Amino acid sequence: MLASQGLASRRTYSPSWTVRKGSVISLLPRTGTRLHRPARVTVVVASGYPRAAIPDVRGSTLAAAEAQLAAAGLRYRLVWRLTDAANPDQVLDQIPAAGISVYQGARIRLTIARTLRWVKLFSSSGGNSFDSNVFSAPARWRIRYRLSANPFGLALAQFAWSGTDEIGGSSFIATKTGTLRTFAPSDGAGSYRLSVRPYAGAGWYVEVDALE
Repeated sequence: MLASQGLASRRTYSPSWTVRKGSVISLLPRTGTRLHRPARVTVVVASGYPRAAIPDVRGSTLAAAEAQLAAAGLRYRLVWRLTDAANPDQVLDQIPAAGISVYQGARIRLTIARTLRWVKLFSSSGGNSFDSNVFSAPARWRIRYRLSANPFGLALAQFAWSGTDEIGGSSFIATKTGTLRTFAPSDGAGSYRLSVRPYAGAGWYVEVDALE
């Protein structure tokens, strides 16, 4: 039709949600514009639905991931994972993977870190034997301890726990001084007593933490 009017044409492509792929979206200059022949008209052709490459948002904060996905015209849904190995609201994973081309408006699944929180149940320190009161622990709990050497340079203490219902319990021997160390019992939830038996006046510090 343009050729019959003495006009040259060239094609350019643009995505569209409303015009079928291969059909004309518009003309540049627009229809009704008067031109001196010969003139060139750009025919804008629909290339299909708008697409976008999925950005890599792993390791970023949720807020930063939302901004990147919005800029690409993508939506998202959230899956939460409890962990103590990442910062809260950090993106741990995404599906589909980064770089894949999808239609704009597609939904990306983001796995977000929900940080586990250790809460101290009690703590104590000294140089003599110690027996704690009964404490209730959840499925995951830990013993944190630190030793200081006696006047002879020795540091040795036994840390032991037992279930009040005679189920569960164990012990370990600590011999190293310095930093605060962690021991994670595998007994699970229950009520326990903790005891510390130092050797020859070695100093000790102990705390019991629960994971919430």
